[in-house]
Amino acid sequence: MSEDEIKAQKKWAQVNVVAGGGTNFVAPIRKALDVLDKNTDESCQNIVLFLTDGEASFEQRDYDFVSSQKAKNQVTIFSYALGNGANREVGQKVSELSGGQFNYIEDGGDLKGAMSSYYTFFADRQQSRAVRWLLYSDFITGFPLLAACAPFYDAVDPATNIAPILGVVCMDMNVIVQYSEVALRPDFEVFNKKIEKENSFCPNTKDCSTCPTTFEWTKAGVTGTGGTGAGGAGGNGAGGNGAGGNSGSSNKVKDNASSLGAAMSVAVTAGALAVGLFSA
Repeated sequence: MSEDEIKAQKKWAQVNVVAGGGTNFVAPIRKALDVLDKNTDESCQNIVLFLTDGEASFEQRDYDFVSSQKAKNQVTIFSYALGNGANREVGQKVSELSGGQFNYIEDGGDLKGAMSSYYTFFADRQQSRAVRWLLYSDFITGFPLLAACAPFYDAVDPATNIAPILGVVCMDMNVIVQYSEVALRPDFEVFNKKIEKENSFCPNTKDCSTCPTTFEWTKAGVTGTGGTGAGGAGGNGAGGNGAGGNSGSSNKVKDNASSLGAAMSVAVTAGALAVGLFSA
């Protein structure tokens, strides 16, 4: 979508989208699930973010429809009840049926943290070593740079069997050869297709029956409940460490360093292999 098209859509919304009317849960959820049903990629996880600050009805047939779409298209719904006047029951059950998470954000709570928590939900459960390639521009020079990136994880939490993601480490191919030089080679398109293929790979998501599934985002922090584990106030907002979490700080640091080292090895190897394709 071009910048002009984005501006045109914003202008249309400013003129035509007017606050008013009531709350409807059924229509937007069904519409989102219908869109995914027609356009879904079976190799990837599909998600819906459902937000409400009001009350509306939701019947058993609607819950059944959510369950059917979970089974058919692997749709996970993350629900967000905003403020004291929001219905919690529907969002909580919809998320439960789809294997997602329910978030209640009190007035003045951490909305930003709640809305971004779905990212760590998937990152923690994938435990992927897959390389992702990022083409970007240097801030100072404006030159194109290509980085090979891989994630690294915390030690596995015995209460959930999940290792929370700690971060991502990247290796720039440009430390060896300029991307602009590589792009001029006649076999560059072969490499570019390899990058596209690796970037489109979707790793499987691990189930976690003991991870928290309900979170309350208050001014004091976030509390996670559900499953047999529970994150403490101010803890990780997305499937964070539950009761009976990691113990032994020296072992944890050692495990983290090992995970970081493994990720660096993957990223550096990928960057070196990329250069190797054009070293002949």
